[in-house]
Amino acid sequence: MNTIITTSYPLSYGQQALWLLYQLDPKSVAYNIFITAKINSPLNTSIFTRVWEKIVEHHPILRTTYTVQDSKPVQQINKKLKFTVQVIDASSWSEAYLTEKIYSETERPFILEKDSVLRVYLLTCSEKEHILLLTMHHIAGDMWSFDLLLSEFQALYTAEIEPATQEQVKNIEDSLTQNKSYLDFVRWQSDMLSDARGEKSWQYWKKQLAGELPILNFLTDKPRPPLQTFQGESYFLKLDAQLIPKLNNLAQSFGKSLYQILLTAFYIQLYRYTNQEEILMGSPMRGRRVGDLKKIIGYFVNLVPLRITVDATATFTEFLTQVSKIVKEAQKHQNYPFSLLAEQLQPQRDPSRPPLSQVSFVWQQHQWCQSTENSLHTPAKVLQMEPYLLGHQRGADWDLGLMVMEAQGVLKLCWQYNTDLFEAATIERMAGHFVTLLENIVADPQQQIWQLPLFTEIEQKKLLIEWNDTKVNYPQDKCIHQLFEEQVETTPKAVAVVFEDEQL
Repeated sequence: MNTIITTSYPLSYGQQALWLLYQLDPKSVAYNIFITAKINSPLNTSIFTRVWEKIVEHHPILRTTYTVQDSKPVQQINKKLKFTVQVIDASSWSEAYLTEKIYSETERPFILEKDSVLRVYLLTCSEKEHILLLTMHHIAGDMWSFDLLLSEFQALYTAEIEPATQEQVKNIEDSLTQNKSYLDFVRWQSDMLSDARGEKSWQYWKKQLAGELPILNFLTDKPRPPLQTFQGESYFLKLDAQLIPKLNNLAQSFGKSLYQILLTAFYIQLYRYTNQEEILMGSPMRGRRVGDLKKIIGYFVNLVPLRITVDATATFTEFLTQVSKIVKEAQKHQNYPFSLLAEQLQPQRDPSRPPLSQVSFVWQQHQWCQSTENSLHTPAKVLQMEPYLLGHQRGADWDLGLMVMEAQGVLKLCWQYNTDLFEAATIERMAGHFVTLLENIVADPQQQIWQLPLFTEIEQKKLLIEWNDTKVNYPQDKCIHQLFEEQVETTPKAVAVVFEDEQL
């Protein structure tokens, strides 16, 4: 297909921030997002391809490219844009090789000036087993957008396969065609920021983030580079099936969400690591509070800074109440663009750190596999689909981030970290500490924050027994200075004394 450009439009504030980052490093994949799903059914690849072509036609933002006009970034909606679905034979691949190939595909840069912002791959493992991979640049969508895309795919594919009349197929397609588009959100955001709604939110955030903002002083494994880097990796951990219902019961007993329970636990872990009573954490929210925006593909998600003061003598229950209150207030003002907030509050920010906050907490809920509301039929009869949770891109926007992925009652933790700051072994220990913390919270939520056990059983054994076994049999016929002299002769270049930056 040839690219035919229609009209140029302004970008949302979130898009402007991503465009700036893209200009600084066009080859960066830090803002490539992806989702994977397993299809346990035979597939008609021709229909599969045709369905995704229809979806791209339905959503203008999937046919949008980006450029600069009159010194301002703009988005250009194309009537036609080259889009292909890649069907790949993966029948001879091992599980490890399959995972590596998926990551390699997600880590190909997008050329926003001319590329389609959505890539669709079908990795065929066998006749009845396939992996669907969707990769998108964040400037065009978010994880909620992936939920919408997968739901639409299920509905349209089912309508094509089942013996439905043309009228039924048209009804489904019409139900998926939106009267509104992402451009409506761009206009709505501009209007909101220029009237009383925007001023009210700005006043809230200005008060919430007044004074000197706390910097979380992690004990990193490596010296912090002078400029922020985005080299990252992820560590994954699936929560024990017996722990999840305990967490659910705890949330229900307090009338809170699982998000609030785990967010509170993460605050406690950060406090215990740093001993800092004031912690500022970023947490993305959907940014779709306006009802008619809920079914539009686009970049709506907005990072919200959550500032908490920790009282170590408070019980978990008391601290949960405090965190929940802050979250609810922030949700009311979640539409104020984070990029604008950072610009107004930190015009001269530290270039070695992310703006406002160094850590993030993300809750990612896969709803496409739980809802069939878009379909006139039951997709499960035609498509047996389930989440194939791999995690997130391997770039790092933060020093450290915890992502919780929820799908069909399963909770998988993804620890994302900057590899220029942390070693993999350190993150693995962090993950173990977090699980230990959760286990002790559900066992007794009335414990004070400082009393909640953090170390795993193996670490406790090392600390209390192995590392305390320091008994040594020294020679009884020599003085201490003689033993010291012998050690000097044995290791003459070893460091004996360290004070600040000096060593002897």
